[in-house]
Amino acid sequence: AEKERLIADGHDRSRLALEGARVFLDMIFVEGAFHADPHPGNVLVQPDGRIALVDFGMVGFLDQGLRDHLVDLLVAFVQEDQDELERAVDQLASLPASVDRQRLRRDIAELQAEVAGTPIEELSAAVVLNDFTAMLRRHRILLPPTISMLIKVLVMLEGTAHSLDRSVSMMELLKPYGAELIRRRSSPRARVRQTIATTRDWIRLGERMPRLLERASRR
Repeated sequence: AEKERLIADGHDRSRLALEGARVFLDMIFVEGAFHADPHPGNVLVQPDGRIALVDFGMVGFLDQGLRDHLVDLLVAFVQEDQDELERAVDQLASLPASVDRQRLRRDIAELQAEVAGTPIEELSAAVVLNDFTAMLRRHRILLPPTISMLIKVLVMLEGTAHSLDRSVSMMELLKPYGAELIRRRSSPRARVRQTIATTRDWIRLGERMPRLLERASRR
């Protein structure tokens, strides 16, 4: 009934689905603070077409590192880059000491094979993310609570967007955020920051080295 009312009021459902999804994706990947319950009842359309959100009982917060790691994960899926996907898992999750790395690598390859060759606009973010989290559970790999919440948000957001327009592709909408991450990492300022951070790590290691060597010699 609400969809029919939107059409009767002259709103374009495809535009609303796209703009509503981008509102949430900007909150997640740009602002780092996001509405964590994007079901249709919490997304309102103003008479002038603007998107309004209600019920901020659940809110998630992401630092820049977690945002980047999550984009790395999604980009690795789309680009079918197994090595990058493994690195993203290492960065995002807590891997138990008992994890079978060879089996994990095989399961990651199988998961990527399921999406290989599928045009990005036909990929379902919900299917990809649900299969990914199911694989992690099999290996008893834990995701940070915020990332688990965020995956649920992305799955729910895709469902809300599809309630307005089934052709909306969440994976396609995520592409610009991956491109922005790559651009930001390749900027001169980012390279300088990385050089400073690496130099600082080497200095710290140099400061600790005498104590480490002393302990090793005693043992």
